[in-house]
Amino acid sequence: MIESVRLLRGSRARRRPRDGDLLLDARRVLLLVWVIALTALPLVLRRLVGIRDTHADIGARLRRSLQRLGITYVKLGQFMAMRFDILPEAICRELAGLFDKVPPIGSGQVRRTLEEEFGRPVEEVFRDFDWACIAAASVAQVHRATTHEGDPVAVKVQRPGIARVFAADIRNFRRAAALGDYLRLLGPQSMAEAVDEFDRYTRREMDFVTEGRTADRLRRGRGPHDTAPRVYWRLTTPRVLTMEFVEGFPLSEVVRLIEAGRAEEVRALAPGMDIDRAVQNLTNACLRQLFVTGFFHADPHPGNIFLRADETIVFVDFGIFGQLTDERRETFASYIEHLAVGNVEQSYRHFVRLLQPTALTEMQQLRRDVHRIMHRWHRASQRGDADVAERHLGTYFSEFITAIRANHVRMGMDTLLFWRAILTLDATALRFGRRFDLLSALRDFFVLTRPTPLERLTALATDARLAGRLVRLKQESPAQVARLASDLQGGAYRQPVSHSDSAALGRRRDDNARLVALAALGGSLLVLAAGLPLGATAQALLWLATLICATMIARLARA
Repeated sequence: MIESVRLLRGSRARRRPRDGDLLLDARRVLLLVWVIALTALPLVLRRLVGIRDTHADIGARLRRSLQRLGITYVKLGQFMAMRFDILPEAICRELAGLFDKVPPIGSGQVRRTLEEEFGRPVEEVFRDFDWACIAAASVAQVHRATTHEGDPVAVKVQRPGIARVFAADIRNFRRAAALGDYLRLLGPQSMAEAVDEFDRYTRREMDFVTEGRTADRLRRGRGPHDTAPRVYWRLTTPRVLTMEFVEGFPLSEVVRLIEAGRAEEVRALAPGMDIDRAVQNLTNACLRQLFVTGFFHADPHPGNIFLRADETIVFVDFGIFGQLTDERRETFASYIEHLAVGNVEQSYRHFVRLLQPTALTEMQQLRRDVHRIMHRWHRASQRGDADVAERHLGTYFSEFITAIRANHVRMGMDTLLFWRAILTLDATALRFGRRFDLLSALRDFFVLTRPTPLERLTALATDARLAGRLVRLKQESPAQVARLASDLQGGAYRQPVSHSDSAALGRRRDDNARLVALAALGGSLLVLAAGLPLGATAQALLWLATLICATMIARLARA
């Protein structure tokens, strides 16, 4: 399960809107209609008189409109900014300003929030406080300050009133979703459930205590070339987060200079810094979180990352994160690992375990659709002349989503957050250089981090849980064999299996195969270790059987 699901359990039920809420809901709808009209009407009129706006002009107009609508629509615009496989690149660049070009709030509002949270004047909380913000985003803005102990810190202060505005937008979204579900606009997919998930995850970004805990956990699990700032808990509340001040360069600024062809300015800012190594460190840090620790920053876009002069990656802004169980993480890793080397059939076997088939799912058609997409992505990664859209994972993720919807399959939130992190990493790295290849990076990462067949065999042979299951297998197998023979004779296994049970049956089949192979391997090794008088031919055959069993276990463990 994802950490956020556990944190949000037990949250209070949605209350009925009050009269004031209903008035705010109506104002938000009217504002949306008004902003849409202001955005679209001039573009239409200019087109009618033969004036064609550039993509940059359209993107800038759209960015300003989303900013005017507030936090809910800014969050939607941030997602659109990463989809340059769908939208023109110039529009995406303008929308990327939603990450770090949000107008700041005034110092009076900042002071009021700080004093409401701490219950005393700001001067008693911090020795110095710089009222000019150093970064502004949709949820909060950041100020530099100094503690009374002399430590430089970054203070994240939440924008006032955003929770109430967001709640109004969500109520309107739910009304629209109820109508959409009634009309079955998304087939078996529930628009109401999607709104609920968006609500929960965005609200989590507004709880800075949760964000601080996430920062602490990522810091504890950091790798050799990445880290997270330390949290000052005595100066942290649900609406104020105080962390150590990060000395470095915002990755968004580095990317902007590189895209503008001003790489020499980056070299002037950080002499000796190797951009290629920085991209590699970013890639390894994100992949390590996804495939090794299982606790990951789910929004690694340039606005959430700082780059130090020694190419160390510093993650900031921890509102969106995910957590995978060991079993789920292994399934993701095996799926991606097989896809990275072009083993599409094995990749699909793991991919389908991440899905939730419904009664309308046609598994064979789903397999054909997904196989075709996987083959295209792998072939594009092998071509030296493939352009950005052909290599960008977002292109194929859109097709994956289309295939999943067409075949009436659902995905859990852990899957969606995993994909969000991978997509954002791919889009961010591609902005450094158009030759970035995510599949190649994945292949290199798995060579360094994934265990070899021998290591898998050793881990399997020393698994205490598996040893216990072997004992149970020895005790229960006679009765199970007799029952199986009786059931087969009586036709008990003629009942068809539903699609939703197929993944579970496949897992049980693999588990049983592992047990049988391990039992055979153990028996062979015991005979050889006992030094029984066997002829040369018998010994050779026994060693061959041992090797075959070991290979089977390694393949099954890898699968």
